[in-house]
Amino acid sequence: MWAAAEARAIGWGGVSRVARATGMARNTIASGLRELTRRGRPLPWEREGVRRPGGGRKRLTDHQPELLARLEALIEPTVRGDPQSALRWTTLSSVAAR
Repeated sequence: MWAAAEARAIGWGGVSRVARATGMARNTIASGLRELTRRGRPLPWEREGVRRPGGGRKRLTDHQPELLARLEALIEPTVRGDPQSALRWTTLSSVAAR
């Protein structure tokens, strides 16, 4: 997107000049120019996320609902600090491991 913005600012021949200066492919810069000139759609940096809603990998807890409870049980003997706090401290010393 930056290279496309620079090419647009240069004007005629900007894509070729930016491609030579950066080592980027001309079609990559041209693709960026097309994204810059789209109308009525948000630009990539204005979107909330990279993927469409619902895209991407599902959470592990969706597939294995008991996972979080099992992980908590693993670290419970070594947890220190306030249980209501979001910050959890764990210790692993020779005394705690016995």
